[in-house]
Amino acid sequence: MRVDFGVSVEAAIGTSSLPQDLRSGKDRRRRATPVVSRYTFFGGRREADRRAVDGGETFVDRYPQTLFLIASGVLLLNMLDAYFTLLLLSHGGEELNPVADWLLYTGHWAFILTKTVGIGLCTMTLVMIHRFRGAKFGICLVGFLYLLLLGWHFLLMGRI
Repeated sequence: MRVDFGVSVEAAIGTSSLPQDLRSGKDRRRRATPVVSRYTFFGGRREADRRAVDGGETFVDRYPQTLFLIASGVLLLNMLDAYFTLLLLSHGGEELNPVADWLLYTGHWAFILTKTVGIGLCTMTLVMIHRFRGAKFGICLVGFLYLLLLGWHFLLMGRI
């Protein structure tokens, strides 16, 4: 919706020479901002809300360093889980997760690739939506559950 107040911008600010030549003529706000864009991978500028009315649930281009460390920790714990799963299975262990068991039946590399890519995509999604309600809690919960799982692996390794 466009509102016309009958006063030109030039008249309102007291000048008649705005830098019109710097404008492209296209309104960038016609399309919604994409969730994944070139700025997602090659750096952006936005770290916080621009307006108080945004309420904190917005997408940003730059992410906090602590979030990067937590996400990296989740990915590392995921790889350790895959390693210890294969190690315990080689010593006579049994996989309790039916999906992981089926992947292991198809081959170790299918299991590792699917597990790594799946958890990587889920972690990337949680990082991208970290400013939305529950996302920070979600990524911390995943990290905590992986720590518990790693503790379970260590407990089982002690029994071998």
